[in-house]
Order: sequence, then structure tokens, then C-alpha cells
Amino acid sequence: IGLSGHTVIHCHSLTGEKLGTLFDSYTPEGQLSITIPHNHFSNGLYYITIHSGIYNKTIPLYIQH
Repeated sequence: IGLSGHTVIHCHSLTGEKLGTLFDSYTPEGQLSITIPHNHFSNGLYYITIHSGIYNKTIPLYIQH
């Protein structure tokens, strides 16, 4: 995370539907590690969105059990 501040991480389906909030808290500048509860999701491709201050990023996540 590039700057200290409020950080929110969401999981979205391929169609853009928000499936859940994985993280929602203040974070200091630096690295952030979270555990994604993959057993709550079916096999497939999802998108993870990260919002922290002015920083926004979307990354793909493939889950295979």
C-alpha cells in the first residue's frame, strides 16, 4: 500500500457484481497481506479491487480447489 490510510479490498465476479468485502480498515504505508476465504467461492476467475486513498488497482484472481 503506497500511503497510510483507509483501505478497502473487494471481490467481484466477471460481470462486475460485488461478491464481498475482504478487507476494510486503516492500513499504514507498506505491504499488506490478507487471507482470502477461497472455500466461499466456486472455481473460476474473479477480480480483486484495492482502494487506498488515491491508489486504485484491480487484479485477477483464479480460484481452483
